[in-house]
Amino acid sequence: MDKKTCTKCGIEKLAHEFKLNRGKLRADCKQCNKEYRTKNKTAILKKKTEYYHSHKKETLKQKIARLEAEIKCLKEQTNNLESEFDYVTTLHPEFPWKRHVAKTGKSQGQEVYNAEMKDACDSWVICVGGSRLLNQ
Repeated sequence: MDKKTCTKCGIEKLAHEFKLNRGKLRADCKQCNKEYRTKNKTAILKKKTEYYHSHKKETLKQKIARLEAEIKCLKEQTNNLESEFDYVTTLHPEFPWKRHVAKTGKSQGQEVYNAEMKDACDSWVICVGGSRLLNQ
C-alpha cells in the first residue's frame, strides 16, 4: 500500500487516511484536517459567508419574482384608469390599435378593440417590466 507523510503532524500514514482533492491526495491527513476545522470553525464559517455574499448570483426564480413585482408595480400605477389596457392605449395613441364593432355581448353594436390588441398590451407591459429589471 502507498504511504504518505502528513505535512501537519509529520507522521507517515497509509493513503486511505488522506482525503482526495481533484484526484490527488491532500497534503494533510483526515485527522489533522478535522482538528483544524473544529478549532477554526467560526473563522471558516465567516470566510464562507463573506464569499457567498460577495459572489452570490441571482437565481432564475429570484429574477422572475422581481419581474412579477415590477409588473405588479406597473399595474398598480394604472389603478386610476379603467384597466391597464386603457393605460397603455392612452400612452401610445399613435399605435394602430385594431378595432371592430361587437356583434354580440354587453358591448353589442359598440366599437371595441380586437382580442390580439390585449395580447399586444400585455406584451408591452412585460417588456417594460423586463427593461426596467435589466436597467437596475
